Amino acid sequence: MAIVHDGLQIVGMVDDGDLAAELSAEILRVNAAIKERAGQKGKAKGTVTLVLNLEQEGGILAITGDIKVALPKKKRGASMYWVMTDGAISTEHPQQMNMFSGPRGVNAREPAAG
Repeated sequence: MAIVHDGLQIVGMVDDGDLAAELSAEILRVNAAIKERAGQKGKAKGTVTLVLNLEQEGGILAITGDIKVALPKKKRGASMYWVMTDGAISTEHPQQMNMFSGPRGVNAREPAAG
């Protein structure tokens, strides 16, 4: 009678070893994606999750596995905008004059008293 006490041995036997082989391949794939996304000195992260489903019926244990992968997300830049008093979004600061929109009109002056 072969009694199994080692979890790694069980994982290695599930689905005739195909689960363990796929797990190894996914770890390498996620690591390559992390390396590519992080570059030389950057930072990135991903996950590989092994899920074991155990179901017992009539004294027989069925173990199936599933592997879930999350690759590193692409970092996206932010754009800054100003919120106006009415809630509208503006690309220009509301308290600064736009100096590049063309010449402004000149108000007429009253003649000096004299």
